[in-house]
Amino acid sequence: MEETLSRRERKKQETRLRLIEAALRLFREHGYDATTVEQIADAADVAKGTFFNYFETKEAILPSIAELQLQRLEKALL
Repeated sequence: MEETLSRRERKKQETRLRLIEAALRLFREHGYDATTVEQIADAADVAKGTFFNYFETKEAILPSIAELQLQRLEKALL
């Protein structure tokens, strides 16, 4: 049976994905050390505080980026 997410849960997932994708892009463009949480939040079109609702630190987003990249690789190989 397929689980249907509420609108709130879908929005949370979308925001989290926007943060991860923004961080990945900025890390590629500017490097990890030169990228700030503020820049990630701005690129994802959320407030800085929203970033911290999803990730405790800038370092905490790294496993999520790795997971997203692995999912994309797996999908490409299928």
